[in-house]
Amino acid sequence: MRAVPVLLFHSMDDADIPFEHASHPEAKQQLLYGSRDIANHFKNNNGCYQLYFIHEAGHGYGFSSDYASEAVSNFVSGVLSGKCSSNEIENKG
Repeated sequence: MRAVPVLLFHSMDDADIPFEHASHPEAKQQLLYGSRDIANHFKNNNGCYQLYFIHEAGHGYGFSSDYASEAVSNFVSGVLSGKCSSNEIENKG
């Protein structure tokens, strides 16, 4: 069975949901795995994923609507054409 493609957006400094499960011991949601953990799972299992990340943006900030819209459009187009390219892309702000 093939995994469903996943598109992830996350700030590395998110104090609500950690970017990595072990990176923020004071995160509000300790039981959740972050986008880095999910991306690593897909990477290690040859899954189709893209991870967009940014530094120092907190929770819910860092990606403009234009940036996110273009990322979603490109990802969906790739998946639908059978050409998913798994990437990790840093948004430099």
